[in-house]
Amino acid sequence: MFEMSWIGRFRWGAYCAGAFVLAWAPQRSFGQATELEMANLILAIELAQLDTQYIHSIENLNDFVSASPPIHAFDDIHDGGGTWAIDPATGRFLPNRIDLRSGFFAWQGPYAIFQQNRISLDGGGYDPGTLLDLWGRPYYLFTPLGLARPETGQISLELYGDQFDRYAIVSLGPDGVKSADDAIRLFGAPPTRLAVSSLLPRIAGKGASATIRGYRFGANQGGGGVMVEKATEKANAAEAADAGSGEAEVEAWSDREIRFAMPDWAGNGLYWIRVRTAGGAVSDPPLQIEIATAARARWMLYE
Repeated sequence: MFEMSWIGRFRWGAYCAGAFVLAWAPQRSFGQATELEMANLILAIELAQLDTQYIHSIENLNDFVSASPPIHAFDDIHDGGGTWAIDPATGRFLPNRIDLRSGFFAWQGPYAIFQQNRISLDGGGYDPGTLLDLWGRPYYLFTPLGLARPETGQISLELYGDQFDRYAIVSLGPDGVKSADDAIRLFGAPPTRLAVSSLLPRIAGKGASATIRGYRFGANQGGGGVMVEKATEKANAAEAADAGSGEAEVEAWSDREIRFAMPDWAGNGLYWIRVRTAGGAVSDPPLQIEIATAARARWMLYE
């Protein structure tokens, strides 16, 4: 009797389930079929993570390690010189594309098979090659920090932004916009290392309050703080410090959110904001805020 390994059996189940959803769609409601399809996509993402240690985009799931060019370049896991992968410890893309064609944690996909008429060749405003939902629009992948943009390796605050505390796959449903009919399925875990997801507002007046959201700030501030540094292209640290740097007054601190006031010495201009935890960890990359006159801040708010 032929006995598959548990990984082989798992992968075979993911393939069959994907086809099963597509066959069921005409008989069942699109909503039910979408929920089942998203569950299978999550299964494929989790299997790819077991093999490679990283979270991968929906588009990647049907990619091959190709010895010859596939029909579509985006179906080669090494298209573009490597793949953008998400570090589950931070919820961010790695700083550079990685080569998964060989090695202990090599790509073993495809982990899902997409029907050709369900693939978006231009990305539909999202990610070329990604799977379309049953209404013909992209499925969106969110990390705990925001919307994953796999084509550029960036995280944005579009649509639901950083509202989810885990990973999520989202279908915008029949109306194609963020609304109550959206299908949302959560999976995975929050970041295990310090990670900043958002800073709002991005333009403020001197002394105004701003809020940083993220993970692993620590339940209490302790010796932690919010570091403020004038954005500059000075050649060395001493010159950069002369341009303006210091710490902001913290108004409220929790593990997920910090509210602070920009220091009085901060004049108009751009500033880098970093979080330093009580344990000494410093957030990276920094986020940027602009200090402007009240009139400019109001004007920018309505632009």
